[in-house]
Amino acid sequence: LGIEKWSVLGHSYGGMLACLYALRYPSAVNKLILDCPSLDFIDSAKSVANYMSDYISKSGDNEAKSLLQKIKTADYTDKAVFFDLMSLLEHIEDMQLRSYLHGITFEEYAENVYTEEIPDEMWANSETHLMKLIDDGKMIENFLPMLKNIRNPLLLINGRYDPACSENQIRYIKENTENASQVMFENSGHFPRIE
Repeated sequence: LGIEKWSVLGHSYGGMLACLYALRYPSAVNKLILDCPSLDFIDSAKSVANYMSDYISKSGDNEAKSLLQKIKTADYTDKAVFFDLMSLLEHIEDMQLRSYLHGITFEEYAENVYTEEIPDEMWANSETHLMKLIDDGKMIENFLPMLKNIRNPLLLINGRYDPACSENQIRYIKENTENASQVMFENSGHFPRIE
C-alpha cells in the first residue's frame, strides 16, 4: 500500500494477527492497538464458558450443560476447543449474550454492522481461511508470550463485560509489555466501538 509506518489495530482474533505483524515488522508499526483481543483462544473459550454458565444452568438444556462443563475442565491441546465453543454458542438463544454484548441490544448492534455489500465470494474465502487456521492449529496457538518481544507502544482497549478478552489475558498484557496502557469501557462487552 506504500505505507511506511502505521498504527495497527486488531479486534478479537485480529489481536493475534496484529501482534504477529508487530513482531515481524516492528519498524513498520507506529503503535499497536488491541481491541478486546483474544490472544489465547483456549483461555478465551474457558472464559466464555464461565460467562455463559448462569444462562445455561437456568436453561434446562442438558446437552449444553455437559458441553459447558467439558469446556471449563478439559485440557485442550487441539482444535476441538474451537468446535466445542461453536457448539455451545448454538445453544444460546439470547443473541445479546451470544454476541458478548452488554451496553446495547443485538438489534442495535446489527444496525451498526454493515455486511450487505460483502460479496458471497469474500464470505467463502473467509470461511476457507478460517478452516485453514483451525486445521493448521494456528487458531489455538497462545500468542501471549510474543508480547514480551514487542517494543512498540501498545494500547489495550476492552469492555468490562467482554468474556473473550479474559482477566487472565488482561493481567498478562499489563505485566509483560513495556509500553502498554489500557482503556476500559465500563458499559461494554466485546464491541466497545459499537456499544
